[in-house]
Amino acid sequence: MARKAKNWKEIIKNPILLRIIQLIDECEGGSVPKFLSKTGIDKGMYYICLERDTPPKIDTFVKIKNAYNVSLDWLICGDGKVGESVKPVKKGSLEQTSDLAMKNAKLEGRIEELEKKVLEYRKLIDKLSSKTPKKK
Repeated sequence: MARKAKNWKEIIKNPILLRIIQLIDECEGGSVPKFLSKTGIDKGMYYICLERDTPPKIDTFVKIKNAYNVSLDWLICGDGKVGESVKPVKKGSLEQTSDLAMKNAKLEGRIEELEKKVLEYRKLIDKLSSKTPKKK
């Protein structure tokens, strides 16, 4: 029995992924294998992004930009149009952007950890304050 393909447009909430799906529809007639072949993006990574509803890493954006000559402004932020030409990238700026993106991802992970700790401490404080007799 053939498995029914998911309609990702109905599942995905992330606007970046929706733009990638739009690009696949417009440029490849909806053919994901053609898109993956043209960009060199790993099939597993592509579907992990869809399943988790999270945008890909910066190098994936660059692969898409190079394969389809799309604006990174459009792809990442939704600014402009699909086929708008991109501004020339200064030598070294791509590496700097990639480094900053990796540092940002690490910081976001650390922030999540700290937010969880704060919640744990708040629960502990609430628990302790409910056990402490109130002064009159």
